[in-house]
Amino acid sequence: MIISSNRKASLEEFSLFLNNTNLFLNELAKNNNDYFLDKNAQKLEIEVFKALVKCSKNTIFENSIELVSSKYFPDIVINKYYGVEVKSSQKDFKTLGGSILESTRKEDIERIFLVFGKLKTPVEFKARPYEECLYDVAVTHYPRYQIDMDLKENETIFYKAGVSYDDFRKNPMEELKKYYKPRLKDGQSLWWLDSEEKASSAIVRLFHTLKKNEKDHLISQMLAYFPEIIYLNNNRKFNRAALWLSIEKSIVNTSIRDSFSAGGQCDIFGSTMPKIFFTILEHKETIKNILENTISDDLKYFWNTDVILENRFNQWKSIILENSKYNVIYDEIKEFFNRI
Repeated sequence: MIISSNRKASLEEFSLFLNNTNLFLNELAKNNNDYFLDKNAQKLEIEVFKALVKCSKNTIFENSIELVSSKYFPDIVINKYYGVEVKSSQKDFKTLGGSILESTRKEDIERIFLVFGKLKTPVEFKARPYEECLYDVAVTHYPRYQIDMDLKENETIFYKAGVSYDDFRKNPMEELKKYYKPRLKDGQSLWWLDSEEKASSAIVRLFHTLKKNEKDHLISQMLAYFPEIIYLNNNRKFNRAALWLSIEKSIVNTSIRDSFSAGGQCDIFGSTMPKIFFTILEHKETIKNILENTISDDLKYFWNTDVILENRFNQWKSIILENSKYNVIYDEIKEFFNRI
């Protein structure tokens, strides 16, 4: 294993060195195209490593290159400061990258570059700074960057999120929440972010098989978190609640509407009102307790607001009233919430 103690090489020097290595690889591919066509990821790492070693002769980087791909990210370490990640595709200059968490990142590596081989005739190589090639995140068994070697500056995920790569990688999950949540459309959910610390069960259950006390608590949670359930004349009122129930709780409810409003109408405080309001009366105390014990950031997300007031139950009622202004029974709804 060869490790250098020299960390004086400038970024300009390293960029020039990497550019020369990339030119060397492209010249090699031009003369030996078929040689690269059957290279898998591991074999290509070795080829890039050998090219870096060859091109480092008589430079400040000579005797400073280490292949660490079996243990660390990135694949190759140079001068114990620079890193080279090797990627390839048999189609174009796009592929999936490594984990956004970078949990195996080699200690002391400050600048990372990508060397990408397009292993399709004609074979071609490109090299760029790592952060300039990452445009989005995809989820396989963990969140991974998506790579495009031809990205423009304003197309990287960091540019779009308004944060530098170095700041992003300090807390990637939180930064992704900030970026993606304002962009969610109705019926969409960041299940892989929202369940980050609340892993769902591997067993999926049907709602109607649950015991009554568990059903009741889940109904209270959904009423508290998703006040749109209470809005009348809203055909999409159960979408977010259904996603939350299936993703966060691993529970499928095939007739979610009936859980809140089965039975049509009922008499409440001298008025005939939809059954959903009787359900609210039944769950009022649990709803209050849930609201008081839910962290503010979660409520901000559920309610799409920037501020959580001291009296959360009153704020919850106000949200519902604000979205019921034009309902034909608005006066009855207002009277109902004034009395509970």
